Amino acid sequence: MERLVPQLYGYTVCLVTLLWALTRVVALVDNTAALSAPELRTGTLGWDEPSVSSFEAFRATYERSRRVGAPDSQRAPADTVAESVLRRRYEALRADHVHRVRFESGREIIKSILSLVIAATIFVWHWRWLRRRAVTPAV
Repeated sequence: MERLVPQLYGYTVCLVTLLWALTRVVALVDNTAALSAPELRTGTLGWDEPSVSSFEAFRATYERSRRVGAPDSQRAPADTVAESVLRRRYEALRADHVHRVRFESGREIIKSILSLVIAATIFVWHWRWLRRRAVTPAV
């Protein structure tokens, strides 16, 4: 019994750190992909955010984003701005979106790498501890 509890603890810690590392690897891959095409990353502001993948997609989703969620009495009238003004809005929103996604992805990549290093350290330490306990006879 006195060998069972430390072994159970050690293997449980190793399993938890392995699962932790796997989730951070998935996050690392996701955020690395977001850095390669930040304008395609969705969900940073909400599902009603206009698309910034192209000007045509922005124009198609811009009006929808202004109207979604507002009651009928508070809905904004159709926007009748010139294309040049709409294009400036698109460029500004796209630049902001790309900057935000790059910052968030970079921060998440750093957190994932740091988490992987910590998980690997905890895993290796406990694994070696378990191996040492298996070799040393119980006193």
